[in-house]
Amino acid sequence: MKLIKFRVHDFNSIRDSGEINCENITTLIGINEAGKSNVLLALWKLNPAREGEIVFTSDMPVSKIAEYRNNPAKHWFIKAWFQIDDEELLNKLSALGNCSYDHIRNFSIRRNYNGDYEIDFYNYSKNQEAIIENVKDSIHEFINNLTRLEEAGKGEKGFKNKIENKLENIIKYINCSYSENSFVEQIRPIYDIAPSPMKTSLINPKLADFQAEIKRQMDVYENPDINQMDEAVDLVKQSLPKFVYYANYGNLDSEIYLPRVIEDFQSGRKRSEKSLAKQRTLKVLFDYVNLNPDEILKMGQQTKNDYRELSQEEIQKGQEQTKEREILLNSASAKLTSGFKDWWKQGNYIFNLQADGDFFRIWVSDDKRPAKISLEDRSTGLQWFLSFYLVFLVESKDSHKNCILLLDEAGTSLHPLAQKDLLKFFENLSRSNQLLTTTHSPFLVDTDNLERTKVVYIDSDGFTVVSDDLRAGEKGATSTGAVFAVHAALGLSISEGILNGCEIVIVEGTSDQYYLNSIKQYLIATQKISPNREIIFMPAGGVKSVKQLTSIVAGKQENLPFVILDSDRAGEDYKNKLLKDLYQEQQEKIIAIGDILNKQNAEIEDFIPKEIMARPVEFIISNRDFSFEQEYDESQPLINQIEKWSEELNIELSLGYKVQLAKDVKQEMLKHKFLDNLDDKFVAIWKLLFDKIISTK
Repeated sequence: MKLIKFRVHDFNSIRDSGEINCENITTLIGINEAGKSNVLLALWKLNPAREGEIVFTSDMPVSKIAEYRNNPAKHWFIKAWFQIDDEELLNKLSALGNCSYDHIRNFSIRRNYNGDYEIDFYNYSKNQEAIIENVKDSIHEFINNLTRLEEAGKGEKGFKNKIENKLENIIKYINCSYSENSFVEQIRPIYDIAPSPMKTSLINPKLADFQAEIKRQMDVYENPDINQMDEAVDLVKQSLPKFVYYANYGNLDSEIYLPRVIEDFQSGRKRSEKSLAKQRTLKVLFDYVNLNPDEILKMGQQTKNDYRELSQEEIQKGQEQTKEREILLNSASAKLTSGFKDWWKQGNYIFNLQADGDFFRIWVSDDKRPAKISLEDRSTGLQWFLSFYLVFLVESKDSHKNCILLLDEAGTSLHPLAQKDLLKFFENLSRSNQLLTTTHSPFLVDTDNLERTKVVYIDSDGFTVVSDDLRAGEKGATSTGAVFAVHAALGLSISEGILNGCEIVIVEGTSDQYYLNSIKQYLIATQKISPNREIIFMPAGGVKSVKQLTSIVAGKQENLPFVILDSDRAGEDYKNKLLKDLYQEQQEKIIAIGDILNKQNAEIEDFIPKEIMARPVEFIISNRDFSFEQEYDESQPLINQIEKWSEELNIELSLGYKVQLAKDVKQEMLKHKFLDNLDDKFVAIWKLLFDKIISTK
């Protein structure tokens, strides 16, 4: 089950967060005290894996506690939208509602301060009038088929007329008037039609099929709305992902007293919140390296005794146990060293796990400092990342199964380069668990996937708001500086790219960046292109800003950067200006979409096959009667058609709908099912564009 989006309402500092779209990894950025933690806490309390009780005094807005606490069931604080992927669950729900998967695949769920849930399968609709029309059509169809059937001799003479008269009377009653109850009663005589006694009857099998079909349609008619079925609600609640919230990751101690560890593990004693976090980290360490602390302790008990009091047999047994323990610890040390090396790139670290009597110790060395140093004397960043690595790598395969992970300010003690490694760690975790993280560090902003980043800021009324628009909250006197981390991350990314000799390509906007990055990844993955330098698409924020951005980039490299422009009126006008001015000597570096596609007024969206565009466009044109496949004209620019459809259907397009469309298309392309059978025409077009960039000097 995948979290699509969520919304926080009247929770602590949040009046209304707005809808927060979720990816496999979603990053909330914002300054301290912006309310990032409150966003995660509200989502956590939708369905916490442990703890997460609703506490009126800390969860309700201070100004509304007196009002809300008297009627908590009336006020919801979190609403989330999910998509069901589990085939078994879809089967059960569709059987309950007598409906297709499309009706119940998506649902929303919200929770109130009383702890109650409300579920809505918002694509489900029970149109009783349509069912009545279907029943009438089935009756007419059976009457028509009946006239073509031969009666089985004298024993069945008049049988056809008897059935036909009864069915025509039923149609007559239905057409006159009906209520829900009367319609059910009017249909009931159909079930009372007895089959002919003739074994050779041709009518009987058709009659049985007809009665079964009417029964199926009436079951749908009489069934309650699936949203009102307790069984459906219970099924969804049981399958709902658990939310795991982390703010304390429990750094390991370098010296561990084994008797206390064993006692804590067996009793489940919680000495303190900090101690509990360390206890959990220590437990997963032993699980990860396949060690049993009780076994390690017992193996070392013999060495505590005075050898003068032991027999030769006892001494030999003690020596064998000590040797076995040493072998186990060496094997565990090698496993931890090897596994950790795949993730931590800030040094070649070697872990050495040792046991001495009742004590278990963790030593660390590296190629620059070969002497063994206790873990707690190494950097805080190394300690944190080791603990984080163990907890999530081990628990994500066990207690984190079917969980969504909420990580609050993860990695703040890490060096910037280590924070970049943490991003890779997140990417690996997201294969099995969705993640939502908060940060104010530019090094934890993934500039290759900016659609994952949301800005959290305080509005003019003092409430927390979340937005996909990374410039939100940055206007005038209310500017919060929340987006500084993104600006810094982009600057670092661009600077790094330039320093490494990347190919900079200026595009008009963010949507162009999404499309072209997706195409680039496909062409490289399928070995259609092999660029010698990284290609970076830099959005100008509009066609009028292209020249200024081009000048800045050109100042950092010898040649002018490539520019890709739409072939709409604005794009064509600006292309001509650049060719007459800045690009007069390097005209091959101005690339127009229309020239590549050989289509007038073409824009970047026309680069994408209709099979990939269909679902994202239908999501924007949210009308049940609209079909992209039927309406789309490949000879015309797509954006013009979208705006025409929205006008005809009285649908208001949001200001940033093009960017949202690009995000959705990128997700469709990541599914691979379209790309595996991609039209060669589009592959050729994409390759033509990128060959221009790669081959032009």
